[in-house]
Amino acid sequence: MSTLNLQSVTKQRAVSLIKRIGLFLLILISQIVHAHHPAYQLTEAEKDYLKKLGPVTMCVDPDWAPLEFIDQKGNYSGIAADLINLMSERTGIEFQLIPTANWDESLLKSQRDECMILACLNQTEERNKWLLFTNTYFTDHNVLITREEHNEITRPSQMSGKTIALPSGTSIEERIRKKFPTLKIVLYKSEEEAFKAVSDRKADMTVRSLTMAAYHIKSQGWFNLKIAGELPGFSNELKIGVSQSHPQLRTILNKAILTLDESDVRNAINNHVTIKVVDNFNYAPIIQLSIVFIVLISIGFIWNYQLRQLNLRLKLGQKELINLSEQQEKEIAHRKQIEEKLRLSEQQLSNLVSNLPGFVYRCYDDPCYTMQLISEGCISITGYQPSDFINNRTIAFCELILPEEMPEIQRKWDIATNQHSHFEHEYRIRNARGAIRWIWERGYVTYDELTKQKILEGFITDITDRKIAESELRNREDKLRELNAQKDKFFSIIAHDLRSPFTAIVGFSELLAQRLTTKDYDGIEEYVDMILKSSKKTLDLLMNLLEWARSQTGRISFNPEYFELKELVDETAFVLGNMAGHKSITLNKELATNIVVYADRQMLSTILRNLVSNAVKFTPPGGTVTIKAARTEHTVYIQVSDTGIGISANRIERLFRIDSNETTLGTNEEEGTGLGLVLCKEFTDRHGGTLHVESEPGTGSVFTLSLPLRL
Repeated sequence: MSTLNLQSVTKQRAVSLIKRIGLFLLILISQIVHAHHPAYQLTEAEKDYLKKLGPVTMCVDPDWAPLEFIDQKGNYSGIAADLINLMSERTGIEFQLIPTANWDESLLKSQRDECMILACLNQTEERNKWLLFTNTYFTDHNVLITREEHNEITRPSQMSGKTIALPSGTSIEERIRKKFPTLKIVLYKSEEEAFKAVSDRKADMTVRSLTMAAYHIKSQGWFNLKIAGELPGFSNELKIGVSQSHPQLRTILNKAILTLDESDVRNAINNHVTIKVVDNFNYAPIIQLSIVFIVLISIGFIWNYQLRQLNLRLKLGQKELINLSEQQEKEIAHRKQIEEKLRLSEQQLSNLVSNLPGFVYRCYDDPCYTMQLISEGCISITGYQPSDFINNRTIAFCELILPEEMPEIQRKWDIATNQHSHFEHEYRIRNARGAIRWIWERGYVTYDELTKQKILEGFITDITDRKIAESELRNREDKLRELNAQKDKFFSIIAHDLRSPFTAIVGFSELLAQRLTTKDYDGIEEYVDMILKSSKKTLDLLMNLLEWARSQTGRISFNPEYFELKELVDETAFVLGNMAGHKSITLNKELATNIVVYADRQMLSTILRNLVSNAVKFTPPGGTVTIKAARTEHTVYIQVSDTGIGISANRIERLFRIDSNETTLGTNEEEGTGLGLVLCKEFTDRHGGTLHVESEPGTGSVFTLSLPLRL
């Protein structure tokens, strides 16, 4: 009995020893292979990158058992978790779990870049928008799950019109919608709810991985469910999704995936799905010891062979690396040459643009003329920095353009677009200081190759100085025309108005001399009266002509002083009273004695004399001429009104212009010089005052002179 026990113990020890030796050899082989395989090793640069990066933050599906889930203690568990842990142990990568309530929240955090990786998921077109994917580290076939009473599904056409239950947010949903548009898809919050919907007859089927199906059917006791078929091309190629902001991390994780083999995946599956792979051993000591020796010898040969192969690969790799390094150095040198040429070209272009008397631009053809590019020349013209205009950050260029200019600008751009011609226009803008500037713009229409949006490109320069010069030139032309008109009027007066009265004086003087010689005194008084009238008219003409000539040459000095207005009105009424009396015209004065003006006495006397003289001249016998004066706080008003023939509206506009003024006969055919009102206007302007006319034909006229109380 004791011998049997000893043999039993010996056998057990031998078996245990064999197992330990075998396990040791497997671990040793694995470490040797992994330690000498260059693909598994991290470079110093990659190690430094991980050190600076810190823990790799990770989001997972908290309810995707047995692939991955968060257990009751908050730990990351499942097949994927076991494989992730192996990668961490073998590469030294530190993973940090970011807890989430569900898969949708994990996707959202990944999209917001709140975690660096998603640990286990399929690659889809939608996910490619924000993720980079590693190589596949676990493949799990998708199968169709139905109830027991359903037939096997061998063709996709058998699925037409069926209802399929799927968890929300999964890649299989996206693929099923594209591949089988006739299926009615019902989404559920979790895997368990999807399986339960099929079991409870709320759906005809679901599509899940084989591992998932085995786990849930067994754990939940849904024995009325079965695997009815497999969907070709719908395998779960499970990968790690890496944020696009960490491309180097994907390379490192691909190296970590290379450390996994089929036994690692099989063990991870067996840990969670309870499908155990059991190895049957013959525990006979002699056979096992023989096997051990054979294995040891084989391993030695294999190890030496692999070492030779690895050394050969290493040498080839080193040569290839040297060749690649030399090629890369050449490419870097060539790229630097190109970059230097590009830099010099850009510098030359920048210098050229900066020396232009304006600025170049590139903008969208939108209502704001949104700038994409604008050179620094805009600073001196607009007062704004180029960055202020880019994408309308501070101000849009359209806000500088005066509103009344916009319709014509848009019209010309439309013409340039339709006719494929250049745009060219002069218009006004208001710069940052509020000043109005004239600019000239020349541009053309192009299109953005990517967005196909219409683009405007061109050049703008400041032409304000040119516009001012043109305006001054026009003013000088106007002044020259006015001077020519004055010259023509001057010569007209000398040639006609001044000659006519002298001719009358000479003629009547000859007749008078003849009568005196023949002692014929009959009618002599009429000749004397004619000579007297012609002499007075000539004197008035000469006085106005001389005063006008002196005013045009600047020889009349302006000497304002304070004096009482009544004195000047009385003096004017006395001088012209005889003229009014001959026509039986009543000359009225309506003004107070205390109105004091600040004016040039001689100029104001000339103004009053001409206004009252004209009123008497164009008032019929028996009429009335009235002189009124009034004063406000800052202004003195002098008004000369009459009951004469009046002035038509079209003639009022030309009263004070020498180039269009014309003489009109008075009510007794009195002739005027045509200079009186022109002098009145010029002398009024010298005082800073205004001369206003109101008249109605057949009723009379009112001339109102306003003078500032103090200049």
